[in-house]
Amino acid sequence: MPTVREHYEYLEKTNPKKFADFNAELGRHLLTDTFKRGALKNDRYNIKKFQSPLNRLVIEFLGFSVSDLDNNTVPEIKPSKPLTQ
Repeated sequence: MPTVREHYEYLEKTNPKKFADFNAELGRHLLTDTFKRGALKNDRYNIKKFQSPLNRLVIEFLGFSVSDLDNNTVPEIKPSKPLTQ
């Protein structure tokens, strides 16, 4: 089962623009430290503890669903085509 960190790193590798947008949104909501100290450092982090704005961001940018958050499960990584430059 993948981790939140693996989703985050996958986004960074496959879509740098979306990755930058995700980090910008974390910053706008003052959630960068919360996200990095919690979910990225602890593979067994309880994602039910995410604050409401963070829920929206992991759904929008990392491909999670409301059901994933409710059930404290990390979804499989869905491959996407990398951006070409």
